[in-house]
Amino acid sequence: MIVIFSMKDDYSTLKVCEWIERLGYKFIRINKEDKCVLKSLHLNTNEAVVEINGETLVNSKDVKAVWYRRGGFIQTLRNELHFNDNEILKDSSFRLNKIMDSEYYDLAVFLQREFEKGKNIGSYFNSKLNKLNVLNLAQSLGLHIPETFVLNNTEALKSLIKEDNVITKALSDGLYYFSKKYAYYTYTEKVEKKDLLDKNEFAPSLFQLQIKKKFEIRSFFLNGSFYSMAILSQKNSRTLVDYRKYDREVPNRNIRFKLPDDIEKKLIKLFEVLNLNTGSVDLIVDEDDNYIFLEINPVGQFSMTSSPCNYNLEKIMAEELIKIHKRNEHKN
Repeated sequence: MIVIFSMKDDYSTLKVCEWIERLGYKFIRINKEDKCVLKSLHLNTNEAVVEINGETLVNSKDVKAVWYRRGGFIQTLRNELHFNDNEILKDSSFRLNKIMDSEYYDLAVFLQREFEKGKNIGSYFNSKLNKLNVLNLAQSLGLHIPETFVLNNTEALKSLIKEDNVITKALSDGLYYFSKKYAYYTYTEKVEKKDLLDKNEFAPSLFQLQIKKKFEIRSFFLNGSFYSMAILSQKNSRTLVDYRKYDREVPNRNIRFKLPDDIEKKLIKLFEVLNLNTGSVDLIVDEDDNYIFLEINPVGQFSMTSSPCNYNLEKIMAEELIKIHKRNEHKN
């Protein structure tokens, strides 16, 4: 059995699931919005049975391959908890809720490790990276990175800005939120002196010197292979700073691209150090043909690379999961 941890309406997950079915294999998809209940756990035999949405039973011993994309038991098992917000103000109820949440969390972490163990693509346990740590590691492995600063006051920021040469981005994951009427995102933005207040302090924030680019690269990594796309975003004022500000009327040209061997080797080493077997890498090629590493997203979108470049990554992901399934099935 193949288990996929994801979220509702995720396009990449849907396409991978379709390919798994087309290739003749079965899977169970657990979305982060689902409610999971532990039915039994026998620690001595490493056998756990989980019920999904009151109807589907999954036994850990039957799981031969796992793809972690989003969510996981840390979310779905705790969906079982029903706290009364009105009682949060009562000290005793608050303490009880905290204890219950802690109990569920420890159980969920154990189950996630058991399901993933030795048979996973992606993992809950390294699905969120420290951006500063990754930049530091990348530099130590010989990759170029942007000049990067963390500042918390206007005076220091003004001294950094010279000629519209500073950008800012989220220090962590940024905002990605949908309401019924609106969608909210944080992008990479240019910082201008005219927008700054005098003698103003703010929360520690990430700033980088803007790179004059030839083009950008999004590269999807899976089990030692890179599937790269060049994004020609530099000539459009809308996408010059952040290509995610798509111009629907004049879209950027996206083409297949092969990273230089030395860049791939350094990136592979970075993935190994971070204990990742998949993820999306963002880079910039500057006007002097230097490759500048920006970041890794362990659960980054890959359909945006797959479709324009005809990589058919959804099929490749399905085939990788089936390989893992076959390997673990033969072990038993």
